Amino acid sequence: MIDAQHVVEQIGKGDPSAEDQFARFFYPRVIEFGHFRTGDRDLANDLAQDVLIAGLGALRQGQIREPQKLVGFIYGIAHNLLHSGFRKRSREKTEPLEDHTFSYNENYEEQERQRRVLAAMEGLDPIDRAILSLTLVDGYKPGEIARQLKLSGEVVRQRKTRVMRRLADQLRPSQKSSAKPHKDKAE
Repeated sequence: MIDAQHVVEQIGKGDPSAEDQFARFFYPRVIEFGHFRTGDRDLANDLAQDVLIAGLGALRQGQIREPQKLVGFIYGIAHNLLHSGFRKRSREKTEPLEDHTFSYNENYEEQERQRRVLAAMEGLDPIDRAILSLTLVDGYKPGEIARQLKLSGEVVRQRKTRVMRRLADQLRPSQKSSAKPHKDKAE
């Protein structure tokens, strides 16, 4: 765990060892966050570098008013950079599909599952998304998350349980087509 108060203060004073501690703590976590969100390790590495640069810049300029929220602040930067990259890519023109030879992608099912997970997570409340990220990516316990997000441990546990159930329901394969027998129009 990182002592956010100390790191924020020391980076504000220009301490290179605090910057190193900051980078060592956040770099692997942001890579995992980016890899989880994109499935692309190279893109995740690029994201992590951009996040560290932006985060260090903000810390050097004293933009962090609540050091205890440093983890959330850094993940917020990662989230924003990731989504601005997605928006930029979606606006770029692409060649028509008929100009390419389609090849079966063996990872299609995995990519589709990841797409569905990301789409489901997009609809989550930012606090719920932070709770999931801190739990699944960073491995924090509810008490640690509660301290970081300034919530009670019970609220964190309840929200985590509720959001996990909601995501599981959203991601469960639909049974509509096989659950009901087909009826003829003549009936």
